[in-house]
Amino acid sequence: MAVVHQDQSDVIQDNFYISQKAVTITPSRDDHGKILRCIASHQELSENLQCTVNMNVHVLPTSVLLFPTGGSQSQSRFIYVQEDSPTSITCRSIGSFPATELSFQLESGNGLDERILPNISSERNNLDDALFDTEATVILHLNIVHHGRYIKCFVSLEESVVELLYAKVIVYGV
Repeated sequence: MAVVHQDQSDVIQDNFYISQKAVTITPSRDDHGKILRCIASHQELSENLQCTVNMNVHVLPTSVLLFPTGGSQSQSRFIYVQEDSPTSITCRSIGSFPATELSFQLESGNGLDERILPNISSERNNLDDALFDTEATVILHLNIVHHGRYIKCFVSLEESVVELLYAKVIVYGV
């Protein structure tokens, strides 16, 4: 791990002696799980003070796709559906660490988007088995009231959204 040390600063503030030293680190995914330790020592201390931090390194997905299941696995800005016919839509995250969490929302038209629970699966990436590919699929029965609304796929790593994809739903009748 690349580490850059800065000079230590020592000041007296409000009758306290404050020492501070900063480091800048550039972790790699191989540093995941390593422990960083900070130790403060001084002749006036009865024992050294220390704290530890566990490294939790994230690797963002190399790509994320939203597409009709079974169709072209490329990013689609429009999803065409037959009215009142089951439509399967997939969101796929490729090459992340840890595995991403995927969730869907469908625009409701009244400002309260409808959350849709998908079937989710994750597997090791074919090119790098330290990374994960995650796929979420939903089956929707859409009708004309959904025409022009957006379906959204949220891609999260440990509860932080790292990407948002959306496609406009185009509903055609029977």
